[in-house]
Amino acid sequence: MTDVQEYTISTEKISKIDRDFSSSLTPEDIESLSSEYRKLLRSELYQFPSESLNFEGYNNEIYKPENIFLYFDESSNQDKGGRYKGVLQWDFEKLENSDLKGLINIERLKYLLTIKNNISYEKFEALFNGDPKFLLTSMSLISNNYISFLNKYDEEQSRNKEIDDIDFIKLGFLFTESEEKLFLVSRTLIKTLIENTPEKDQDYMSNVIKDIDSIIYRFNTGLIAKVAGKYQKFLSFDNFFQQSASNFKIILDKFDIDRGLRFSTYSYWWLRKDVIDYYKDNLSLIKIPKYLVDDLTRFRKAEFKLKKILRRKPNFDETWDYCQDQNISLPVFKKTLLKAYKASSVMSYNKSNLYNNDFEEFEPLLNSLKTESSITPESAMINLNKEYVEALFQRAKLNPRDERIVRMKYKLIPNENKRNSDYSNNEIAKKFGLSKDDVRSILNRSLKRLYEVA
Repeated sequence: MTDVQEYTISTEKISKIDRDFSSSLTPEDIESLSSEYRKLLRSELYQFPSESLNFEGYNNEIYKPENIFLYFDESSNQDKGGRYKGVLQWDFEKLENSDLKGLINIERLKYLLTIKNNISYEKFEALFNGDPKFLLTSMSLISNNYISFLNKYDEEQSRNKEIDDIDFIKLGFLFTESEEKLFLVSRTLIKTLIENTPEKDQDYMSNVIKDIDSIIYRFNTGLIAKVAGKYQKFLSFDNFFQQSASNFKIILDKFDIDRGLRFSTYSYWWLRKDVIDYYKDNLSLIKIPKYLVDDLTRFRKAEFKLKKILRRKPNFDETWDYCQDQNISLPVFKKTLLKAYKASSVMSYNKSNLYNNDFEEFEPLLNSLKTESSITPESAMINLNKEYVEALFQRAKLNPRDERIVRMKYKLIPNENKRNSDYSNNEIAKKFGLSKDDVRSILNRSLKRLYEVA
């Protein structure tokens, strides 16, 4: 289908749907359009009504305590056991006898809520039929019922229970695929309506979006916990869970119903990516480049396997050789991985890490820091620790020229031309009739010798 044909279908369908919504939008109409033209169709349909919307009336009527029609049906549990104890049901008799008939089309709402299986995003979108009032009133009522039920459920879960028995992550009932699609489709449509609504009238719609987001999040805490639990042997489960939860809103905003994906599949990929990124950023108190974290993870897994074979903890060289034999991908330079390996073992400030895994005993940060006695020759000369410096020169036994060059470089011999300044390599070269490269070479050789005797 060409772009012109798609646009014609879109404009013709929009013109057929009167403002009294007597004409119906069909799933086939939506499916026939590309993603771009679906968004165009929504933008044309979900305009802010000229007669405005009675937000105050919605608040006064929909959110009354007596307008709660959702309940937990334990009799729906067929296997009489397992984790899930039943499903959520709607009390349609109570709904029909409510005072909402003048506000919401009850028959359309009942049909919207009774669909359980094999429903597409397009069918749910068609059921709203481009009607902003029905979209807002129905989703206000539905989201308020779910929020109220979940609050009541959490309250009951914490009453007269042992602490170990309280679990706010795992729910005793399923969030069905049709329920999930209903909330995701309505969220997309309300966001489109907000884009076409004056700013002063957006607050009510934004609050409905927030309620929908909290419901979807609440029903996906089990998925978040599942992803976070896979990495809790490396870092705290609570940290992983919080990181995933904080990014859930971003995942919701990225999700596109026009791609036809299941939200659980899509969110699992992003949640796993968030957890892995957090793991890479927080693997150690000492920052490790992200490109090395994957290499380090493979190295530690190999170390763990080798430990089982040798029945003792292998040293770094043994594990490196084992990785080479097994063709495990590692950095080209052994020294690079060794630095990352040592840095990753620092997991706490002054005691062993609480989350030790099977790879090794982690080293406290304080043990990895230099002590006062670990003074380097360079720091001693810069800080003018004269006694220590003189002792170093005596032990190093440098030739007089080299020793004098080192002393000039580190201000142990005052600069005759620049007060309180060291000699530059160029100035030293001129004094001794050498090139700058020769001076640099002498300094490197001399410092190496000073480090050897330090």
